[in-house]
Amino acid sequence: MAPGRSYDDDEVRSIIARALGTQAGGNAGTELSHEQLLAVGSEIGLSAEAMEQAARDVEQSGAIARLERRILGRRRSWFASHAAAFGVVNSVLFAINYLTTPGQWWVLFPLVVWGLVLLLHARFGLSRAVSRRALARESERLNREREPFGLVSSPEARLRVSEEAPRSDATSSEEAPIDAEKPAIDARSG
Repeated sequence: MAPGRSYDDDEVRSIIARALGTQAGGNAGTELSHEQLLAVGSEIGLSAEAMEQAARDVEQSGAIARLERRILGRRRSWFASHAAAFGVVNSVLFAINYLTTPGQWWVLFPLVVWGLVLLLHARFGLSRAVSRRALARESERLNREREPFGLVSSPEARLRVSEEAPRSDATSSEEAPIDAEKPAIDARSG
């Protein structure tokens, strides 16, 4: 390569990823310790503070993404259960209607009303938007699930949703819209 060549961010990431893979014998799953990461940053002229902040941002973004996946998975599960109940109950109602009063189609009333409710649930259940409030509730739920098993041993290890966060790609939801920021996961103080 020519000494005067410059690289954009994507090329730098790609080059470093390939070099790490090559150095580890082709193992793309190579991990660096925090100290090694700081050393790499200092070798390329980045301050330790900038590297620390970037590492915290990446960890926070990952924690938010995991919480969002849990929330969205639960929503889809609830919607699937609702749709299954809709299908089963309305099939039974249709059978009863057909066998008892075939000329009067009263089954259409619960079918239409419940169908509209199911459509509203579909809008929410299949939406990819997650609010700050939903993230906070999911974080608390996760902490409550982990505490009885001793997985959350110190207050610093607990997750809490705060206001100062890097924005993720998801948009806001109907519950509590997020216009400019997504929440971050920070250590709880007590």
